[in-house]
Amino acid sequence: VSSAHPDVAELLASVLSGVEQLDARSKVLAERADHLAGYLGRTNVAAIHAELEQLRQRAERTQSSETREQYDRIIGTRRQQLAAIADISAALERAHAQILRIRATFEGLSARILRLSALDADARSEATGGMNEELDEVHRDLEAFEEVLRELRPAATNA
Repeated sequence: VSSAHPDVAELLASVLSGVEQLDARSKVLAERADHLAGYLGRTNVAAIHAELEQLRQRAERTQSSETREQYDRIIGTRRQQLAAIADISAALERAHAQILRIRATFEGLSARILRLSALDADARSEATGGMNEELDEVHRDLEAFEEVLRELRPAATNA
């Protein structure tokens, strides 16, 4: 922005505000993604699947209906755990995609800002509006994803 035409710098005030907000939110997103990745890294999904198979076999072999009922409850709990892990994994993948999108948006802005210097006043105003719209769209997507993360938080925290 410092190397941009003075008229361009004035137009970019709102764009820069959006960039600063997006930058702060992206840092929070990266921290949440690290938290999810850490949980997944500590979780042995193969061991949970192996335990499920052992529990199924035990439930089939036992003669006691009470014991079978206990095994069935454990199996249900482990299935819920695996479903939560799958949700966390999907959220992590979405976080990575969101972070890549934010990065691409930031990297593309510098070229677009320099291009504004070559445009006339009307074209500058239109191009700046386009950048604001793009930033707003990224913000909306990020808000929707943050809601998904809030819903996942109890599952990831309890695990």
